[in-house]
Amino acid sequence: RRRRIRLRRKSFLHTFALLRSVFRHRRSSTTIPFQIFEQSHVTLTVWNTLGQRVAVLADEKLAAGKYEATWNPSASSGQALASGTYFYRLTTANGVQTKRMVLLK
Repeated sequence: RRRRIRLRRKSFLHTFALLRSVFRHRRSSTTIPFQIFEQSHVTLTVWNTLGQRVAVLADEKLAAGKYEATWNPSASSGQALASGTYFYRLTTANGVQTKRMVLLK
């Protein structure tokens, strides 16, 4: 006897999306695009490999839509950050998504 299982189609991928970061060489900054599909409080942060938060790019309630946050590594903490791996994390009421980026000087 087979059981039918119905999956809910709504998951965190359908309520928000964190996209790949894009480094702007001429401006020495990184653009981080993200999209939310319903109004939510959004926090976008950057972390180093030691788990230390190095920047808060967004911390506000946003309407549904596409957004871009700009991170300038040399201006975020008042001192230049080292080359290496950093993580950017998008947190909404519906979940958390984290991606990795590499900072090269």
